[in-house]
Amino acid sequence: MTKYNRIVRTTDFTDEFAPQIALLKKYGYGDLNYDALWKWAGIMQVVKDFKLEASKSCIDIGGGCSPLHILFSAHTKVYNNDINFNNWFPIDVETKCILPPGEPMPRKQENIVYVGANFYDFIKTLEEGTVDFCYDGCSVIHFNEGRHTHSHNDAANEVAAAVKRMLRPGGMYISCCDVLHPSYKPLHEPWQSYGTEFNFAENIFDDILKTGLVPVDEPDYVMEPFFDDLTHSCLTIAPGDHRQWTPPFSKRNHLPEYHAFAQEHTDFTREVFTSARFVFKKV
Repeated sequence: MTKYNRIVRTTDFTDEFAPQIALLKKYGYGDLNYDALWKWAGIMQVVKDFKLEASKSCIDIGGGCSPLHILFSAHTKVYNNDINFNNWFPIDVETKCILPPGEPMPRKQENIVYVGANFYDFIKTLEEGTVDFCYDGCSVIHFNEGRHTHSHNDAANEVAAAVKRMLRPGGMYISCCDVLHPSYKPLHEPWQSYGTEFNFAENIFDDILKTGLVPVDEPDYVMEPFFDDLTHSCLTIAPGDHRQWTPPFSKRNHLPEYHAFAQEHTDFTREVFTSARFVFKKV
């Protein structure tokens, strides 16, 4: 079974990502939406499995105020690059940690470099072949907004190509992002209904693959049968309030915590999507 290049699974919160989810909850992030927790945990798992904690440097692409750059700074120099550091959940301005906080996160403030700039401009300031790993927690798909191109996912390829230049041999690129639900394939083409930011997982995988980066395992972007019924695999989000999540799963044989992260269904856009992970290496 594919471990890394894959879509969400019902057991992720109780099995695959359980240690990482436990850490995030310990530090106060347990009340946030399961979608964000899944992405952060998915990146944390790869960093642990491939022993990237002892890396010299990494880049958090569009990291903003996520907890990852703080966690990784305990052992690694982190360039947290974003166009701004506004946030969708309450944080302490100085520490960038969630409010109310949980236990203090291990960190080395001297290892954190906040870079408020366009990614493509920032990446030119670094020496090529010097970065150990780069990660994206769902920012890259938004680099395409406003382009209205037919292929509609140019950013995945452009960012991966830039990352490849920056990575040392053996360096890694990890992305956990929103993708269109596979069951929507017969119903819509991405550019017809979803603007420029959302795409199907296999298309993003192929765009990264074209850069010459090598996947760490074979991709598996087929949803489990449980998720095929869109009416039972979505979340209702109250507009403007990311803490009010109401999973409509009371009659299913699965607890919401196991799978609520898998779908997001907003009252005001009616867009249905899920999350996927992409893990590549420079050889």
